[in-house]
Amino acid sequence: MADEVKKLAEESRNSANKITELIREIQQETKKAVQNMEHGTKTVIEGRKTIDSNISLIDSIVEASDNAANMFNDIIEIAKLQATSMENVKAQLKRSPCG
Repeated sequence: MADEVKKLAEESRNSANKITELIREIQQETKKAVQNMEHGTKTVIEGRKTIDSNISLIDSIVEASDNAANMFNDIIEIAKLQATSMENVKAQLKRSPCG
């Protein structure tokens, strides 16, 4: 009977050691998972900052393009006015006695 109790105690101790080892492994894997999640979160935050920065740059480019388009339109209008003025001067010169 004492041998059986001793054998059961040894089996219990072995089982407890296995359980302890499993718990350690689970804790290590959990720690790794948390570290990976933290790293992933940091990566997402950095990615979001990069995206926000790129959006801001694109907005600036669009605004600059709009300004350039407006300037080109103004230049075209000024060129049209100058052409009209030159045509008027030309017509007046043709009508003048010196022309």
